[in-house]
Amino acid sequence: MFGDPRRFVEAFCLPFVLLLAGCAFGATGTSAVSNAAPSVQRIGSRTAPIRTIVVANAFDTVTAYSVFANGNVVPIRTIAGAKTGLDVPFDLAQDRGGRLYVTNARSASPSITVYPAGANGDVAPIQTIAGSETGLSVPKGIAIQRDREIYVVDGYGDRSRIAIFAAGSNGNVPPLRTISGPHTGLDHPEGIAIDTNGYIYVTNRPRNDNSVKVYPPGASGDTAPVRTVRGPHTRLENFVHGIGLDTAGRIYVAISTVSVAKGEVLVFATGANGDVAPVQEISGSKTELNTSEGLAVLNGRLYVGNYYADSITVYPTGASGDSPPIQTIAGSNTGLQRPSGVIVP
Repeated sequence: MFGDPRRFVEAFCLPFVLLLAGCAFGATGTSAVSNAAPSVQRIGSRTAPIRTIVVANAFDTVTAYSVFANGNVVPIRTIAGAKTGLDVPFDLAQDRGGRLYVTNARSASPSITVYPAGANGDVAPIQTIAGSETGLSVPKGIAIQRDREIYVVDGYGDRSRIAIFAAGSNGNVPPLRTISGPHTGLDHPEGIAIDTNGYIYVTNRPRNDNSVKVYPPGASGDTAPVRTVRGPHTRLENFVHGIGLDTAGRIYVAISTVSVAKGEVLVFATGANGDVAPVQEISGSKTELNTSEGLAVLNGRLYVGNYYADSITVYPTGASGDSPPIQTIAGSNTGLQRPSGVIVP
């Protein structure tokens, strides 16, 4: 009935949200492009691991690429198979030990699965947070706070919440605490980011009131946001998805318009609050943005997952307007299949 697993989730779990349409798996080619980078780089007389772009694909895979990858490249690692427990993976995060945390948004079996550092192939998770005590319904964005706590945005409507689990949680365990209730303003939360001071940034995408809300460090219960970016000048009228922060505290938000397969990234000033215009906007045909969802910011680079284009596009963080990407990962060899979450740990 549905060629896109996320459309199934939206149709049966989120009755007040527009359906997402999609296609089935693309074919995987047999020839590899030669610019797939090695997994280490030489620094003087020693070697160090090359940073990777790690992607959650809605068709039950996680793929990883060198940050230098460009073109139709083969991933350097792929987590896929029956043992993995991946089930409509939505977003992912990595702790300092390299362990990978993935939210699985299938309504019948919502979960968070955790994989060892460097996991590759059909590997079983080393931890799985799932079951009635967890309260998970549609887990989406995820973030790790100082290796101590796992923050997950979950649910929709009056079931919207942020659930915080201990980092070592495993099995059918309740969260340490939740942020939920009418004063929070949470409604269909999608993405989450935590700054170095512990402030929690969340994108919300109800039908007619998209916003970015910011909560204080250690927030619990029915806590009101300390800042809210919302209103006509913000240009958040389309679906808001992933969110990221740069070292200066600027806020990056991935936007999609499903009806025309359009994507854009809006950037807001540090401390933005109220009905404020973005300070940068990346949008236009040259950008190759297309239903942009996952987003990561690191070392002056912006990495964006384009859901229906099955691509990752990369820009300088100072990019604005109709700027072409400086790298594009796309093609049958990449294994990208409806990329949703993106991190560069």
